[in-house]
Amino acid sequence: MNAKEILTIHQLKYSRQREALIQLLQAETYPITIDQIVDKLKESNNPMNLSTVYRIIESLYEHDIIEKNYSSISNSTLIQLHTPQHQHYLICQMCHKMFPLEN
Repeated sequence: MNAKEILTIHQLKYSRQREALIQLLQAETYPITIDQIVDKLKESNNPMNLSTVYRIIESLYEHDIIEKNYSSISNSTLIQLHTPQHQHYLICQMCHKMFPLEN
């Protein structure tokens, strides 16, 4: 499902910024931090202010499009698209690499 369809289903107004953020999260295989989101948006020629990213993240979270989880290891919030299956991860305390746990 593309970003426009996701926004329509959840009755959110379309914007290029929302589309870019959803597309970024669709391309990610693991949850990422807001700082990583900002950096990746800059790399993809879709730069956004940090405050804009936070507003979009909050809106998407309120409409159950994304999940937010706090990581005490990295001391940050991890963001990923909402999925039907809940996924747990192990995070290495040395390198912060994530490993999905199998059921």
